[in-house]
Amino acid sequence: MTTLVLVGARGDGARLTFTCAPPGSGERVALDRDADGSLDGDERDACSDPADPASTP
Repeated sequence: MTTLVLVGARGDGARLTFTCAPPGSGERVALDRDADGSLDGDERDACSDPADPASTP
């Protein structure tokens, strides 16, 4: 979906917000925010802290 399609679909006067990450950090931010090599979802499933690199499953 293009930005133009999103802007056109939002309705009159409605706001459109983008959540972005700096180039090159998207995978880290989205999947492994503490860069410990374990995916955030796997850490949550194992009851470890996805924001703490010392806490791994």
